[in-house]
Amino acid sequence: MFTHKLIAVVVLTALVLMSAILVIKATHSTRNAFASLQVLKKEYREELVIQTQYLLEKSTLLSPSLLENLAIEKFKMQVPTKQQIHMIETIE
Repeated sequence: MFTHKLIAVVVLTALVLMSAILVIKATHSTRNAFASLQVLKKEYREELVIQTQYLLEKSTLLSPSLLENLAIEKFKMQVPTKQQIHMIETIE
């Protein structure tokens, strides 16, 4: 009878130790996953800032006044006069 109790204590102790090891392992995995998540969130925020800057730059480059100034200065374009405008009608 003493040996049955001893075996039960040894088995229960082994189960408790295995359970503790599994808890430690799960906690470690969770912390690693959380750390990875934080890194990914930081990268996402950085990429979002870059995307916002590109969108702002794009909208600036496509502004009508900038395009008009570029056309006038670089390509020597000008707004046509009334005499230079010709209306074309489509024939259907």
